[in-house]
Amino acid sequence: MSITNNKRIEELNEILRKEPGGGREYILFLDSIDSLEELEILAPTLNESGDSAFVDFYRQNLKKWPNPELAPGFKSLCPLLSAKLDTPQKVRVLLRAASFMGISPLIMGEVLENIIRRHEIQGENKVFYQCSSGDQYERAAQIATYTQMQAWTIIQLAFPESTDRGFSSRGGGCYIGWTT
Repeated sequence: MSITNNKRIEELNEILRKEPGGGREYILFLDSIDSLEELEILAPTLNESGDSAFVDFYRQNLKKWPNPELAPGFKSLCPLLSAKLDTPQKVRVLLRAASFMGISPLIMGEVLENIIRRHEIQGENKVFYQCSSGDQYERAAQIATYTQMQAWTIIQLAFPESTDRGFSSRGGGCYIGWTT
């Protein structure tokens, strides 16, 4: 076993000691796995911790998106989000979230880009995203209200310091907030 593999196993064991039931660092570590080969090396440790379902989940993701890339034109349409998607593993997080919501990665990207721009460039600390009821853009925005891992991971990636998310009382959308 290589030094790199040993280092990754040690890193995983340290996270499991700190977060025995899983947690933020654990999920972020799992999302950093970049190949089926690496997953299979880590699988015994993950299985010992009782997470065989996660092993299967990530195995499916790595098979579905072995070499994830952004679609042509994505970077020019979504430059702020693209800067956050700086590794294949992070691109996989976006593809997984879009698949989870049943929409195209480009639509998901447009919505996330809009929210990032409004917060990071325009300085809004509470971004309301309104759209037509039931359309794909609304479904993309609704990801902010989901707690499933597929949603949580893209929200952590796109809006790492956000503190508040939910359905908008204004109707027809959602909001994401940041406490300053």
